[in-house]
Amino acid sequence: MAVATFAAFGSFAMLLLVDFTGSTRDRLQAQADDQRRAYEARFIGRDLEVIWDRRLPSRMRGLTDNYITVYAPERGQTLGSLASVRPVTRSADGLLCG
Repeated sequence: MAVATFAAFGSFAMLLLVDFTGSTRDRLQAQADDQRRAYEARFIGRDLEVIWDRRLPSRMRGLTDNYITVYAPERGQTLGSLASVRPVTRSADGLLCG
């Protein structure tokens, strides 16, 4: 059974369709993932300050000041350095920069 719920967070509000089948843990995790993706989507196309924390094959991972995970192509960034980036799309676990 799907039920529409309304959630308001400060000036940000969203309408979620929540599926109430499965275990409570699974439902809560799914709802948290939906809310995280909706929150992250608000930052696509906006300049963000990132600190690079991990070097991955062919890309870097970093965190914004509000703990959004950001991935960007490796271009000589130094771990622990700050950079300004502009995400262009979402990934499964964060935002992607071009």
